[in-house]
Amino acid sequence: MENKPEAQIRLEKLEQLKKLGVNPYPSATPEHTVIAEAREKKEETKVAVVGRLTSFREHGKMTFADLEDPESKIQLFFSLKDMGEKEYKELSLFDVGDYLWVSGEIFTTKAGEITIKAKEITLLSKSLLPIPDDWNGLTDIEARYRQRALDFKVNKPARQIIETRSKVISGVREFLDRHGFIEIQTPVLQPIAGGATAKPFITKYNVLDADFYLRVSTELYLKRLVVGGFERVYEIGPDFRNEGISHMHNPEFTMCEFYWAYQTPEGLMKATQDMVQYLVKKTHESSTVTYGEYKLNFGQDFEVKKYTNLIKEEA
Repeated sequence: MENKPEAQIRLEKLEQLKKLGVNPYPSATPEHTVIAEAREKKEETKVAVVGRLTSFREHGKMTFADLEDPESKIQLFFSLKDMGEKEYKELSLFDVGDYLWVSGEIFTTKAGEITIKAKEITLLSKSLLPIPDDWNGLTDIEARYRQRALDFKVNKPARQIIETRSKVISGVREFLDRHGFIEIQTPVLQPIAGGATAKPFITKYNVLDADFYLRVSTELYLKRLVVGGFERVYEIGPDFRNEGISHMHNPEFTMCEFYWAYQTPEGLMKATQDMVQYLVKKTHESSTVTYGEYKLNFGQDFEVKKYTNLIKEEA
């Protein structure tokens, strides 16, 4: 018997679904609730959920599966008796990775597993590429960073990093806005490669027939805004430095700079400390953060040292 590639098998299933009149990529999704809410419902309550199939276990006239959304997952139970022969046979055309809408009643199995007894099922998106079996145990960091969408799909900790990053950015805005700063976007393409000592990316403005540079920082134009009368100004945006690349360093990165007229260095240090403490509480709901084997306490004043004294101590 010919061993077909998994991707080809899935393409053939896609064509079979189309022949059965199933739209494998519908434009609308029926009403539903998140899985975490469905898990809290009483037995025999009818629910509808959406998510991605993460496992599929056939047992003759019964099939068990797991459906997962970004926050939770739930077991599904399909039976020939409940669904009818036509709909039950269509289950064989589904694969791990497919996105489904499922409606049915909540019940608990003898093993204590909260489960949906599926009565209706709608395919929301057919997955054509299989997820590697060993992806969760993959130690090749470079491969994960080259396929970030797949990494986010199967690794919740990777998604949590992005969610935390979003909270940090919104927290910076909240803090600075509350302290009277205004956010202004400055040019990304600049005629001078300045603002920091770094190698820039060079591009060209055809209409000006001149070389321009992707900014290496937001510094120069923010300072001009201070000259223009904006006493408290900041920007959060992309910067570019054409130097090195690894999973720990990206030539394209996000940076925040703020400028505060008439403020002293000590005042800026205090504002920075207050902002960091605010961000830690916003993202961790505590002033203490565990990082590896270390417990970091951000609830107290940061230690302040002079460069000259540090050099004398260390050299």
